[in-house]
Formats: sequence, structure tokens, C-alpha cells
Amino acid sequence: MLIKSLLSLVFFVLVFFESGCSKNTTPIEGFWVSTKGDIVVEFTSSEVKFSYFNEKKHQATLHYKEVDPSHYSLYGDGAFSSEIATVDWATKTLKLSNIAKRTFVKAPSITAKDILGQWYSKDKEGDVETITISTQKMDSYDFETITINHKDKTIQREMDKDVLFVIKNGFIFTDLGLAAEKFNKEDTYVYVYCLTGYSEKALQFTEVDGGSTWLQYKLDKPEDLGIPKDYVLVK
Repeated sequence: MLIKSLLSLVFFVLVFFESGCSKNTTPIEGFWVSTKGDIVVEFTSSEVKFSYFNEKKHQATLHYKEVDPSHYSLYGDGAFSSEIATVDWATKTLKLSNIAKRTFVKAPSITAKDILGQWYSKDKEGDVETITISTQKMDSYDFETITINHKDKTIQREMDKDVLFVIKNGFIFTDLGLAAEKFNKEDTYVYVYCLTGYSEKALQFTEVDGGSTWLQYKLDKPEDLGIPKDYVLVK
């Protein structure tokens, strides 16, 4: 799968990303996803809905009211009877006082058309450098892994073609694998991850099981990959 690298929230906020909230009637409305990728909070005009990926899609619904522009009171029954949501509008992050000790970011809202093209990431351990390239299409993507051994001066390439995927709510990605035509249930998936940051030049993803985060950058020119031309291609 994609190479995973942990990135700081400060880097994420200050450098790359903008969230898609222009369709919301009030700033708080819409989806917020935890930076660990395990919880999604949806604010509607009067309710707050919690979805927990790692607990069999457990959901809970509360009501809320604005205390001031940066604080919202959530109320309901039982364990959910007292909760304050605090929003930092400068960074578009949200924190809850009791329910989940998480930081949430305003989820982007994109379609497959918004990410068409090639995106890449790099990782290096010792003499071995790994480059991945995702060629995004409307309902599938090709995923190439390029392994460069700088000590042996060799290059190895592997390709998975036409990996089917769907996007839910503009930011939840579900990979259906190479045999997706066999799946006919909505909740069947091979791999689920969230788009937690989006710009025209970079994508940030977080997996829902484990919380690993990785970046992909827009590939404008093949030479941006920095693949040595004199290395030997091996199988």
C-alpha cells in the first residue's frame, strides 16, 4: 500500500491545506475527522453525529448549541450529557472536552475529478529509496512502486493497475481491490482511509485503522522524481 510517514499537525495546517466548507450554512456544519483517522464527527444544523470506524461503525447522535463563536455545547443522554466542542478557526481544528481525546480537522470535500492525474511520495532507508506513483482516474487508480538501490545502482518497478475505489462524503476513500466487481455490499471493503488535507499540489491521507498518515505530491514532470538514468533495471 501507500508509504506512511508521520507528519506534524502544524506542518499540515501552515503549509498545504484548505478545507472544503463553502457549502455549509454555518462554519461548524459539515464533517470533522480526527487526525488519527478513527472518528468522524458531522455537525448538521442542530445535531452532532459521531461515527467510530474501529468500533463496528458505532454511531451516536447529540444536539448542540453555540455558546460563543469558538465554543459549542453538546448535550444528550447518559455519558454524552456534558460536552464542549472548542474550535480554533485559525487552524480549522476542533477538540472535545470529554468524549474523545482527539484533535479533529475540517474534512475536505472533493470528487474524483479533483484529484485526476499523477501523485507521488518518497521514502528512504539507508541506501534504498522507494518512490510510489498513483495515477488517479475517475473510479480507479494505477499504483507503481519504484525501488532504487543506490549501493547496487539498480532500479526495480512493480505496478498494480486499475485498483477500484469510491469516495464517500468527499473525503472517505474505500479501495475495493483488484476484484471489486465481486463485491456487491456497500460495507465491503479492502482498505479504508480518509483525506485529511487537500490542495492542488498535495494530498494528505490517514488510514482509519492505525492512524498512520502520509503525503502525496502532484507530479508535474517525470524528472521531479529524481530517478537516476544510469542505474540498471532489474526484475
